[in-house]
Amino acid sequence: MQYPTDPDVHHLRRRFVALCGELCSAMNQPSPARIFADAMVVPVDIDDVAFDLVHDTEVDGGTFLVECVLGPPPRSEEALVSLLQANMQLLRQEQGSLGLRLGDDTVLLTYGVYRSVSETHAAALHEMMKILAQRALVWRAEASF
Repeated sequence: MQYPTDPDVHHLRRRFVALCGELCSAMNQPSPARIFADAMVVPVDIDDVAFDLVHDTEVDGGTFLVECVLGPPPRSEEALVSLLQANMQLLRQEQGSLGLRLGDDTVLLTYGVYRSVSETHAAALHEMMKILAQRALVWRAEASF
């Protein structure tokens, strides 16, 4: 496992790895992680909905993002308009944003702004992700993803 060299960032990376380990253990899933330079991505699946937990030490080692993979962009113009309207509502409520992942044009919901590595507990994270997974399944059905 690759860790940053700065002692504070190193501690936060270890905490992120421990948090992801606790989450995956509670879900009976392995804890694979992909490391890209200063970022670590941990994929997790809940109810057939993929999530990426992203810890980027270049942005802020004390926080991480929860990205919920919704799927390919909707096919109809009406669904795209709905997606943009939902994005604006999420932003107004400071609950996240919708966007396209670079490389494969998959629609992602990035939940919240950034979550604290040191203050987030695995059980609360798991519950929040289960709720997001249920919402994602509804959005997929309604938006014809």
